[in-house]
Amino acid sequence: MDVDLMRDLGANGEPVPVRVTASDYAYDGWLVAVFQKRRGGCRAVVEDENGRLFIHNAGQLGALR
Repeated sequence: MDVDLMRDLGANGEPVPVRVTASDYAYDGWLVAVFQKRRGGCRAVVEDENGRLFIHNAGQLGALR
């Protein structure tokens, strides 16, 4: 997912449904926050169906709309 798109999707403060895909796992969740690291990288916080929060990079996310 594009970093600018991540920021736009989360701009209204409402959780956005996303698909997280990594090398050995995948799950659906909600994008609840986007932030920039001190060194400039962008990260997203995704909440899963059990309420757990995970931090991912933009390349691991896809929009579910």
